[in-house]
Amino acid sequence: MRQKLLAVSGVKNSGKTAFIAKLIPALAALGVRTAVIKHDGHRFAPDREGTDTFRMLEAGALGAAVFDGEKFQAVKYASVTEGELVSLFPEADLILLEGFKASPYPKLEILRGAVSSAPVCDPATLLALVTDTCLRPAGVPVFGLEDAPGVARLLRDWLAEESESLLSQWDGKLVRITDKWGDVFEGECSWCPADYCEHEFGRAEEALQIDDWLFYAGTTRRVEPIHEKAVYIWKGLRMHSMSLRPEPFRRMEAGEKTLELRLNDPKRQRLRAGDLIRFVSTAEETDVLRVRVKELLPFPDFAALYRSVDLL
Repeated sequence: MRQKLLAVSGVKNSGKTAFIAKLIPALAALGVRTAVIKHDGHRFAPDREGTDTFRMLEAGALGAAVFDGEKFQAVKYASVTEGELVSLFPEADLILLEGFKASPYPKLEILRGAVSSAPVCDPATLLALVTDTCLRPAGVPVFGLEDAPGVARLLRDWLAEESESLLSQWDGKLVRITDKWGDVFEGECSWCPADYCEHEFGRAEEALQIDDWLFYAGTTRRVEPIHEKAVYIWKGLRMHSMSLRPEPFRRMEAGEKTLELRLNDPKRQRLRAGDLIRFVSTAEETDVLRVRVKELLPFPDFAALYRSVDLL
């Protein structure tokens, strides 16, 4: 069973937390392991007064943590995304995200007639509607506010479905991609099916593409939605990616190779002095080398190159 994320969304006071509290034991009874991540639109109190960690935070600590033999709790003053928090729960079959009504995640929408009269989520993202009203959106399963067992059975079956694609849901969306090497990229992506990748790139594995960057399913650690487009930045520097055969990779890693020759195609024309290049070994994808571009030496043809540079 592949881990999936599901947003439990709705307007304020719709009963999201109350329904999640009923849904978790219903899922557990079906053998589904669940974790919850809640987004707070306001500043929340990270601890209760009187605890040791509260005193440490009040005293000005950057963060505080407490643990015992079976659990831990940590508070840190820092910005974080739901994607980063997901990595804390690798053992969970399902991660419920409370809130996130404007996100592209699949959703349960909680609609309570006392506070709302119509759904607020994109219908294309609705997995089910949980409501005490008479609303029955076309093509969307509807459950009552007390029918947590029914929703749990729906989610169990949904989790058991083997999607034909892990990445196609992100096609055409603005995303932040973290690859297996920990590098982060942002932009509008397109989905490349496995047969297309095999024909164009010689690798039969689906991928996401952001401009000239290609992210195969097997080398992608995390994909999450964003709302603003950015450039490809690694620790404040523009970064480009290129493959390198094992021998020149080894020599560059050892400091013996300081000159790299490439055709001045459109991809290379984006390079600037001071940029980073991430070289990936063609022999082993986990071998990655980041180097800084010191100088660019363009030549009109190979004759000019050989006259100017000693390649022997």
